[in-house]
Amino acid sequence: MEIKRRLNKELNFREHTVVGIVTKEGLLDYLKELYASADFDPGMNILWDLREADLSSFSLHEVVSVRDFVDQSLNKPNALKAALVVSSQLALSLASMYETLLEGSAVKLKTFFDMDEARGWIIE
Repeated sequence: MEIKRRLNKELNFREHTVVGIVTKEGLLDYLKELYASADFDPGMNILWDLREADLSSFSLHEVVSVRDFVDQSLNKPNALKAALVVSSQLALSLASMYETLLEGSAVKLKTFFDMDEARGWIIE
């Protein structure tokens, strides 16, 4: 799995592009590094481009684990928007599970099939 990160400070969002097979361990390692980095701003909105990610090995239990890790690491974040951009029904199903698990949190999550729509929603 490879993840590239791009910051857009002017529009207040960071974009993560994921390519390859996504594992819970790989994703958690990336998030640990991200949260510890000097340029991490917990007040930025988030765009995850998962169109080239292979999520086929991710289970509901792993989705819950990632949600728990993010919740604990961010210590009740400010109201944020997070957009997930996917290219398959499987990825849409996993994203929908994650969206349901985030209900009631400070993060508002929405899933898209189109990058331009996701960017538009993130910056509105």
